Amino acid sequence: MQNRKYKLIGFSRHPEHVANVMVLATGKQLSIPLNEIFNSTVAEDLSPIETKEICRKLYSAEGFQGAYDIKDRKESYWITFAAIATILSAVFILSNITGVKPIEIAGSGFIVPFAIFLYPISFILVDILNEFYGLRMARAAILLSTVTNAFLLLMLNLSGYAPTISDWEAVNESYQSIIHSINSVFLASMIAYFVSENVNAYLLQKIKQLTNGRRLVVRVFFSTFFASLIDSAIFIYLAFSHILSPTVLWSMFICQVVVKSIYAIVGVGPIYGARALFNKYINR
Repeated sequence: MQNRKYKLIGFSRHPEHVANVMVLATGKQLSIPLNEIFNSTVAEDLSPIETKEICRKLYSAEGFQGAYDIKDRKESYWITFAAIATILSAVFILSNITGVKPIEIAGSGFIVPFAIFLYPISFILVDILNEFYGLRMARAAILLSTVTNAFLLLMLNLSGYAPTISDWEAVNESYQSIIHSINSVFLASMIAYFVSENVNAYLLQKIKQLTNGRRLVVRVFFSTFFASLIDSAIFIYLAFSHILSPTVLWSMFICQVVVKSIYAIVGVGPIYGARALFNKYINR
């Protein structure tokens, strides 16, 4: 990590607003006018959090109200967010639908729902949102996908109660059975998803702050890994603890954590690729 020379310690006014900066090597305090600090070498040494605080203080001190310029709309930035949030919702919906089908992994004796190969993609998407849009927007996308999935399930249940034609009666029982299976895992899945994704987003942001925006691979892996532990534990306990033995539950937990950990490692590549695309086409 680069040795820092300065640290922001506060603000004062005499008579204009100034940023109080400490010279770490000597302990000496510098008072630099807010409207001049970004033209000095001090600004190059400040952390992203310190820079944000100076901008907030500068704009509020100047009475800045903001203005909307049609050239500053950045449609690609928000269209990309909408696309990622939509894919996140689709992955969550597909995970709930395919979660009712158990499969055995290559004769290993490990039995998992097919959704285990879809669901971890959501962690990668949330990591991308958190990296480029921040914690608040990542949480908004998580909430949006949760509400969308709940609405879909509501519509499925309403369709099951709707009267049908005689030609459909032969398959109506199977249709109702699928809906019932989705219902049985939905609550557990929704709680596990909502909690784990928020933990994932929070950890990613905290590790990013602690490393000053460096070590992308570290924050992506560890945030996804710990979120996977929480997600698997909550989902398996709520969905299967009343019908399966502790031995089977433990086996399912280990298998899910292994698969999700592999996704955590593989997911680093797409996030590095996304960063390159953002820098080249979106954050220009």
